[in-house]
Amino acid sequence: MRRRLAILLVLVLAVSVVAILEGSRLQPEFSRPVFYPYDTGIVYMLPSGAASPFWMQNYGDRTEFYIHSNITLQSRAILNDLEVISKKYQFVVRVLPLDDSAFFYYDLRVFDSWVAAKGLKVLYAFFPKSKYGPERAYLNSGSTVNSRLIHDMLYVDNLTSTAEIAVWYGWADVHVNVTAIRNFYDSLPSLLKIKYSVWLDGSFVADAVKAGFAAFADSHNLTVTTELYSQGYLAQFGYAFKRQIIVSGVSGAASISDWATKMSANLDSLRPPSNYTEYDLRRLAVWIFWDRNDGSGERYTAYLNGTLVNPLLTVTLTNVVLDAGSPNQSTDGVAKTESLLRIEQSARHV
Repeated sequence: MRRRLAILLVLVLAVSVVAILEGSRLQPEFSRPVFYPYDTGIVYMLPSGAASPFWMQNYGDRTEFYIHSNITLQSRAILNDLEVISKKYQFVVRVLPLDDSAFFYYDLRVFDSWVAAKGLKVLYAFFPKSKYGPERAYLNSGSTVNSRLIHDMLYVDNLTSTAEIAVWYGWADVHVNVTAIRNFYDSLPSLLKIKYSVWLDGSFVADAVKAGFAAFADSHNLTVTTELYSQGYLAQFGYAFKRQIIVSGVSGAASISDWATKMSANLDSLRPPSNYTEYDLRRLAVWIFWDRNDGSGERYTAYLNGTLVNPLLTVTLTNVVLDAGSPNQSTDGVAKTESLLRIEQSARHV
């Protein structure tokens, strides 16, 4: 009897050890913070209450709305959107072409005053396009595109709510040229270098890493904004750079809960390296607040059925930090405590 009990005990212990080992294999190999949940943004283009394919159909790009339209005529729709966004996010991403029209600068000033009133910041992302010449020519000092880009960057830098200014980089027929990026960076006025970020679509991130761009970006404390939508891309390139903003989203979500579940699953796929403490916490920018009926054909809308959520506050992810002060918040103890309480309340009431 004792012998049978001893054998049974050995078997139980063996099964327990196997279960523990198997569990450790299945669990993430880390329990490390990845994101700032209270320093997240969302891309904002056409207002949800007035989106129309007109801008895409007539001008080839929905961002032309801010070049040829007086946005005060859509003030109610935009202010309603910003009110919704301000309850869940800390900044908006404005994708802009280059331009010099009166409405372009007027709309920038008006929009800046509106986001400031809502307590939001703005990351301006310039996608230069080809109005002033080949897009890639912005890298060449003295070119028409370069001059226009520097002018427009300086203009938004002087607005009240500007946090960062990103510029698109990447063309299918051109290999990533770190020297060209470095020369452009070196040519920028000092006040722009502080806010400048290189924007890389996911298809160009691998090339940038191969070309050694990370070494330059990291050594110059340069933030790199990367569009990463698949779990594979997120796992492989979520830590490509020490300072990194991750733009991601969910296409074709059926409901807000479906969107949040899929987004959280995507973000949980990030895998910090062993030397993760040398990296800044990742920042998230969601693509996109609204893209219904805007002519783009995309289906990444995050504002569904009148509801918007922040994916870093709806589900407790293993890789989200909730106990550090936001880089945009005062270090004063009271302000920090109030900020964290607001975060906790938001998480409970989503």
